[in-house]
Amino acid sequence: MQKEFELFLILISITPLKRLSMRPGWTLALFFLQIFLSMFPLVYFQIVTSNNEETMTQCSYLSDYFAFLFFQLSLFPFIMSKFLHFLRSQRANFQDIRLSIAAVSATICLFFCSAVRLRTELLLNDPNTAETPCFSSFLQFYCLFITRIYSIIMGTIWMVVMALFLRYGLLSSLTRRKIGGALSLFTWVYIGYVIYKVQTSKGPGECQVNIFAGSVRALINCGIFFILYFVTMCYDEIDRFGIHLQVVTSFFLKLFIPVNLFWYVEGVEALNKAREQSSGCISDPFYFCLELVLYEWIVFSLLFSLAGCVLALKYRLTTIENLRANPFLMLLGLSEEDIAEGPRIPQSAENNVALLNPTVIDTTKHPGSFFEKAVCPICWESFSMEQRVVYFPGCEHVFHEPCIKAWARAHNTCPTCRRNLPESTEMAEISVAPQ
Repeated sequence: MQKEFELFLILISITPLKRLSMRPGWTLALFFLQIFLSMFPLVYFQIVTSNNEETMTQCSYLSDYFAFLFFQLSLFPFIMSKFLHFLRSQRANFQDIRLSIAAVSATICLFFCSAVRLRTELLLNDPNTAETPCFSSFLQFYCLFITRIYSIIMGTIWMVVMALFLRYGLLSSLTRRKIGGALSLFTWVYIGYVIYKVQTSKGPGECQVNIFAGSVRALINCGIFFILYFVTMCYDEIDRFGIHLQVVTSFFLKLFIPVNLFWYVEGVEALNKAREQSSGCISDPFYFCLELVLYEWIVFSLLFSLAGCVLALKYRLTTIENLRANPFLMLLGLSEEDIAEGPRIPQSAENNVALLNPTVIDTTKHPGSFFEKAVCPICWESFSMEQRVVYFPGCEHVFHEPCIKAWARAHNTCPTCRRNLPESTEMAEISVAPQ
């Protein structure tokens, strides 16, 4: 049964490579590379332990781990190809249902990759098990490296997908603000809990390095990043004091990367020294490793995103306008001047906006309780007599003028019924409300 299961996983792992059929040479090379990367840890472990019954008994605690690692390595290319295909297809139009599903899926995949990365750190990077015959130093390096890379890539995908969901998947600005505040609060509660557990994980011995202060500093930096990330994705670009929130966040992230990269290396060295002490500096390394994994994927995902944007622009693989379409990549890939300048509206978007005719509210089209109960479907705020509104051509759904014009720059459908915006030649046949 185990062999059939492993064969099934192998067949799943080669599914994304079928898209490369136009280049059979590259397809075959990638196929063998993927099979090798996926099966190497499990095969190596089976070879080492199968020849010695004593070694097999001593290393039995690692068998489930290597099977689980093989499962991740087999599925990850398939999952990544699906997300990349989704992001490419989302350039033209954003659909809230698809974005919601993608955000939930990315969160689950990130949790899965982080769990494997955490388990690898606890099992293979422990000085107490480094001298066992269960694995070699090369296998230890390979597993740590590959799980670290997969966690960072999945973290990058999560940041990109979640940014699209928070900005375009939620039609109401009020809903975005509530979700942004709830996510920020949850993040700080969770980080506060981890800080508390780190402080209580001190062993009976004296630590030669101040690992606790470094862990708390890393967790606080993670909390600051998540707050700025969620607030920037969910709130308006400029607050009441005239501060451009996206410009401030972009400057912070570009400063955050080098500073925290230095602190990360310093923290890894301190953790390794503390775990090597025989006096029992750390009683439970779980929360220290959890802090390390969280800090790691945030810092390196930001670095990976920044490097990807710079290289893509340098070699003309993308454009500035394409980066503007994603509110997260825009913060890393564009300069503060380009961010403050705002998007350059393409001709198609200008045509969409031109088709929307603002007018006053026509009371004959609405019941008497309209001003008390009705709200704009985009911002969820009520209407007033002095406001100018837009009746969407064809379906006559009513919206605030600024809300529907901002929507029309990225969509050509009605936010309520998804009716397509008519072409300019069809507008003469549609009766609109009087000016």
